[in-house]
Amino acid sequence: MEDIKLEDYLSQDDVDFVKKTLDHFFQDPDYATGEEQGLTFEELSFGDPLPFEILLRDWNTSLNNGKGRRELNNGDCYRIYKIIYEEGGISDNQ
Repeated sequence: MEDIKLEDYLSQDDVDFVKKTLDHFFQDPDYATGEEQGLTFEELSFGDPLPFEILLRDWNTSLNNGKGRRELNNGDCYRIYKIIYEEGGISDNQ
């Protein structure tokens, strides 16, 4: 299977914004609660790393006094999530 790059779907500004959001997340990462739902996975166990899909869809850098946290469908990259996962129809392993 051919690798798909973010640049295949997004502008360079959007790619840079995703990178900035991911850098913020990795400074104080969150892990699965076991209750997550998504398009690219069936289930997660408590403590599992979060899939890229959830980071794009739900990670909001302004919450938790600027430390960030998840809020369903209210992530900084939610518009980008829709382009990649809903309109683009790709999965995490692509």
